Amino acid sequence: MNNYRYMAGAAKMQIPFPENFFPYHSWGPRRLTGIHDLLCVRCIYISSPGQLLLVSIETGDIDPEWVEKLSFACGVPSENILICATHTHTA
Repeated sequence: MNNYRYMAGAAKMQIPFPENFFPYHSWGPRRLTGIHDLLCVRCIYISSPGQLLLVSIETGDIDPEWVEKLSFACGVPSENILICATHTHTA
């Protein structure tokens, strides 16, 4: 039997937008004028003998630098971080 302490945690946070963000000109003729539904980031952290960080972010794309920034901020190796974008304008 090992003496390792297993840990898990979950979090949800609203994505803030600056007040001067709208109107936002998107691709094509689209002009976004406000927020219809709040957008959030959700995370699950699991620590057993290793660490795992799962991130779901309600955006349409992911910046590749986010993995390294999360790795630095959370102390989780970048190869143990999974980020998925879950927002779509066609749902």
